[in-house]
Amino acid sequence: YFNPETLRNAEIHVIGLGAIGSHVCEMMARTGIPKIDVYDFDTVEDHNLANQNYFADDIGLTKTEATAKNCNRINPEMQIRMHNKGWEPGTRLSGFVFICVDNIDLRRQIVTDNQYNTTIDAMFDFRMGLEDAQHYACDWSKQENIEAFLSTMNFTH
Repeated sequence: YFNPETLRNAEIHVIGLGAIGSHVCEMMARTGIPKIDVYDFDTVEDHNLANQNYFADDIGLTKTEATAKNCNRINPEMQIRMHNKGWEPGTRLSGFVFICVDNIDLRRQIVTDNQYNTTIDAMFDFRMGLEDAQHYACDWSKQENIEAFLSTMNFTH
């Protein structure tokens, strides 16, 4: 799944634009991905500059606006659809979904709400702590894969 040619024609959703999601978007721009949907409800603050892909002149912007601006500095032709309220239940997802949120309950809700969504090709879940990181990937074409993916989220925030 994860090659630039496949991704160029796919719908791509990046949910959460913090320490992981802001960098995922940067890599999408550098790879030449033509369009993505980005989801976050937060604004850039000075403490975000240490580990997120933002700069001093982004402070005060929504993370979706700052991400779009920075991706377009790399790839001016990239189209970025911004969802400033973050992901909300009922939001249509399709193609490749990158879950980069910092809340296990929200992560679980995104997967649960989309477990029977046949327009999704794959989901990627990124988790990061102070000293470790994890990445889970799921081919969405088989229900047993989705159930296994969801079972990695059986804990509380």
